[in-house]
Amino acid sequence: MRVSKDLIQLASLKANEVQVQRSLFKSFDKTEDGSLDKKEFLELMKSFGMDGQGLFDQITKGKPPKISFRDFYQNFPKVMSQLFQQADENKDGKLDEKEIRVFAATFKLDPEKLMAILDPKKKGSVSLDDFAKNFYKVIANPAELSTLKGPKGEPRVHKQLSTSVQAAILRQQARASLTNVLDGLLSKKDGLDRYW
Repeated sequence: MRVSKDLIQLASLKANEVQVQRSLFKSFDKTEDGSLDKKEFLELMKSFGMDGQGLFDQITKGKPPKISFRDFYQNFPKVMSQLFQQADENKDGKLDEKEIRVFAATFKLDPEKLMAILDPKKKGSVSLDDFAKNFYKVIANPAELSTLKGPKGEPRVHKQLSTSVQAAILRQQARASLTNVLDGLLSKKDGLDRYW
């Protein structure tokens, strides 16, 4: 069976999107129990400039008041929809250049770079589908879009958008490095003997 290039690209994009969502989820899971309690979820929603109370209640209705990654992943389109509706000032169902500039200013992002990500086909406006499909790229690498500069001119990330996401990625990288070191030690016959 031959797999098309488009299908492989779609699977790769979906995997990247899931990885970004998982990093975002983990960055707000302060208790590291694999779920977001109400406080953690509301903090995540606040980082997008939104009140998540209604969505939290909707997701957890009839369940314990915690959100698993699966629930988060399944409901992420609702988060994107709310964020989109918040940015769609004239409520016409698309974001024009002016609305994207206002949205970019809110999070201290470069409007041209944001427009290039959200509207790669240069249609002049962004639909909810395009917004939801491409916004994960902003979450994944906000420093690249930031208009904030550090003391040496390096790009800085707007604290509200993704300080926590970057911290979670660093924690994951540190865990992976530690795991590799421990695996290396355990694979050697006397690896741990010299430390005891």
